[in-house]
Amino acid sequence: MLLLSAAVPPASLASPPPLPHYTLDATLRYSEAALDVAEQVRYPNLTGVPLDRLVFQVTPAYYGAFSLQSASANGAPTTWTQDGTVLDVLLPTPLSPGAWATVALGFSLAVPHQPGRFGVGARTIALGNWFPIVVPYRDGWFRHQYVDVGDAFFTEVADFDVTLSADVDISAAHSGTLVSHDGRRWTFHAGSVRDFALVVSPSFQRSQAQAGAAEIDVYALRPELGPRFATVAQRYVDWYSSTFGTYPYPELDVAEVDLPPSYGGMEYPGLVMIGADTVLPDPPDGSYGEYLIAHEIAHQWFYSWVGNDQLHDPWLDEAMATYAPLLYDRLQRPALFPSDWAARVSSGYANRVAAAGNKPVNSSIDDFPSDGPYFTIVYRKGARFLGELDDTMGDEAFVQFLRDYVALFHDKVATPRAYLDLAQQHTAQNLNPLEARFFSYGVATYPAPPAWSITVPPGPLGAQATIAVSADFPVSTLELQLDDWTLYNGPLASPTLDLSSIPPGEYVLLARLTDTQGALLERAQRVTVQH
Repeated sequence: MLLLSAAVPPASLASPPPLPHYTLDATLRYSEAALDVAEQVRYPNLTGVPLDRLVFQVTPAYYGAFSLQSASANGAPTTWTQDGTVLDVLLPTPLSPGAWATVALGFSLAVPHQPGRFGVGARTIALGNWFPIVVPYRDGWFRHQYVDVGDAFFTEVADFDVTLSADVDISAAHSGTLVSHDGRRWTFHAGSVRDFALVVSPSFQRSQAQAGAAEIDVYALRPELGPRFATVAQRYVDWYSSTFGTYPYPELDVAEVDLPPSYGGMEYPGLVMIGADTVLPDPPDGSYGEYLIAHEIAHQWFYSWVGNDQLHDPWLDEAMATYAPLLYDRLQRPALFPSDWAARVSSGYANRVAAAGNKPVNSSIDDFPSDGPYFTIVYRKGARFLGELDDTMGDEAFVQFLRDYVALFHDKVATPRAYLDLAQQHTAQNLNPLEARFFSYGVATYPAPPAWSITVPPGPLGAQATIAVSADFPVSTLELQLDDWTLYNGPLASPTLDLSSIPPGEYVLLARLTDTQGALLERAQRVTVQH
């Protein structure tokens, strides 16, 4: 078997493949909570098939807050259709693999007057998921209607240049970095991020701290809490960086936001929203406020830097963000770990899980009628699994597994079966019995980890590459993907792949086997294409 722990490289200096580029020019009328926005998207087709359209997710449409006035493609007006929160913009001619298209949209927003990640509160306007964003392509466009359970978002990394003009004096917490600020006009840039969010308010007061090379900016509505927020944020950015991999962005903004009671917080790349009713005592150790900040900051690694399908595989980021602060306690503050573990996971666990239907951790958002049972299964039960996985592997192997996981999937989209496969490769213990108790993945029924291998030529891959795949169990189909690009789909073989149309850059090669009983296995390796 190929041990990916030996094959996962550290963060590479190789160039990334081309990324979509969003330009957003927004004008805000603060008292009305209304915006007029001009959006342009330059999109590279890395799907491997011709595309006749771009498909966007438009979350504001769920609230009746979105009105599209114009759409053009490659400089000419075009036809568009909208079905709920899904927007199709037709292209004048099919977009060939490796080619670029430019789509421009003109729209207005009426932000709903209700506290929320996209909403107006007494002191803040939160602009999370506020613009149309291209959905992933996975053997077809990832069409889904937004639902108000969990975080029903799935996006891939892109570059953003954002300009915000306001009609009053405000401060802005933001993803990315501030390029310029001239009076009431701000310009921001964010590179290789999954989304771009803002929180604006005339009431913010800023506190700062430094974590390694990253600047931490806290935008507080309660000025006396700003330095406390900054101290907690600094602690966790430092520790997560040393444990999982260096914080990937130049800045982290932490903003107090008018969120619904008991909502907690919300994560975006380089920006976390913390409910303005959050209590953060001094000292904060062991408090819910400290845990909440630590949870949302953990999402900078698990959701933001390492992406996942948050609709179908929400445990992959939420369970990780739930367990990460507890892992800190386990390794750094063992005296606090039992009480924090009880408060966040084990207190009333059996009754909560039973009331939530004892669903498997790998349940999707569509399996839950509301946030309550979703939190119980995906967060608590998911964290319980990770705690037992940590116990089984041992702390050293578990932490190395997570470091290799981040190194493998940073700026990409992870999959749960590849995650579990990588965990298995970091331990001699058979993880199938543990996985079978928490997941409904068929491979967990194997009496021992199934033996199979994928061998990739050393060094950068050229225009052609032979990938050797073998397995000691009956295989129905093999699929090989390079990020979104399906390279092979057929019987088990060692195919020679044509990479000549794939732009140079770093990719994740995903091998997906389906056995004759229908169980799915996945293994991933980071590769560089250079020709």
